[in-house]
Amino acid sequence: MSTLFLMWYDDNPKLTVAMKIEDAIGAYRNRFRTVPTLVLVNEEDVIEVEGVQVRGVTTVRRNTVWVGLDGEKHERLVEDPSAKVAKSANTRPRKRGAP
Repeated sequence: MSTLFLMWYDDNPKLTVAMKIEDAIGAYRNRFRTVPTLVLVNEEDVIEVEGVQVRGVTTVRRNTVWVGLDGEKHERLVEDPSAKVAKSANTRPRKRGAP
């Protein structure tokens, strides 16, 4: 199973880095029905967040948060079988000749 990451961008100057990370974690949980274990941020934005490892990476731009799973920590699956993950309309295959 490959690890899925969600990229979250928020340049709102009124929000702290912690708030942006929490928003990104919430979006990841809603999208993938899994609790993330790893957050990648710019080296200047590294903070402690309970329950996840936050790593600073030089290639991650400011105001951007990458949220995903670290290695084999897939056991933290959220138990909600009734929840369905909606597919994006952009994932449908295009017809030939369509732009």
